[in-house]
Amino acid sequence: MEKFFCFGLAVGMMAGALLAVNSHKVRKFVCESQKQMAKSVEDLNEKKENRNGESEKE
Repeated sequence: MEKFFCFGLAVGMMAGALLAVNSHKVRKFVCESQKQMAKSVEDLNEKKENRNGESEKE
């Protein structure tokens, strides 16, 4: 029974991935999300560098 569940889960994940790849809206959403995450990481890095620079001056 567990083997069938795992097999069904794997097939469902592959089917979902195929649908996502073929959908323009999903690809657009994923690209926008990646850009937002990259921007937020850059902002956090800049804040951290600014704090480190201020602490070195003291």
